[in-house]
Parts: sequence; C-alpha cells; structure tokens
Amino acid sequence: MNRLFHISIFILISLSLLIQVNLSAQVTTKFIIFGKVTDTDTGKPIENVNIYLAYSSVVTTTNNNGLFNIKNLLPGTYHLIISHIGYEIQTIKVRLAERTEEGLSIKLSPKLYQLPAVIVE
Repeated sequence: MNRLFHISIFILISLSLLIQVNLSAQVTTKFIIFGKVTDTDTGKPIENVNIYLAYSSVVTTTNNNGLFNIKNLLPGTYHLIISHIGYEIQTIKVRLAERTEEGLSIKLSPKLYQLPAVIVE
C-alpha cells in the first residue's frame, strides 16, 4: 500500500511538471516583424520612417538602409502605421500565428502637395 502511494505521488508530480513546462513554452514564444521601406518611384531605401503598432505605444524607425524590426510580439493581428514626411501614410495588417518572423517589403509613394498660386505685384 505504501509503495502504491509513493508511485501515485511520483506520477502526479511528474505530470504537473510536464504540464507546467508545456504551458510556459507556449507563453514565451515571441514574434518579430521586420522589413524594408523603399520609395515606389526610385526603389531606394527610405531612412527615418516611423512605424507604429496601432493601439499601442510601440514605435520604431528605419535605419539608413530602410530596415526596421519590432521584437517580442505575442501571436495575434497587428496594424502597422507607416509614415514619413513627404510620403503617403500606409496602414498594413499583419497576422502573427505560425511563423515566429514576418518579413515585409513596404513601398511608400511620394505625396504631392498642391500649393496655391503666388501673385507678385
């Protein structure tokens, strides 16, 4: 009887440890969104582009090669807001579920400003 009790306790402890390890592995999986931002007309990389995760305080900017990354994201759907002075603002929907990294190629279109005519007298 005593031996059966000890075996039962051992099995319960082993199962609880396995469940705990499995749950902690699911929670700690982090995702990364990375990419490059280029000009649609020239194809050249754009530096200092602001990239925001909508509805959060997460912000990053592109480097001098137009590259960016956002780390430590949980699985889910994100909306990226991409903006730079002189370019049209873009919003991109990204779903992170199966792969831990999502690479993006973003092209920004120059924004044309119509200025009123100047009359010199």
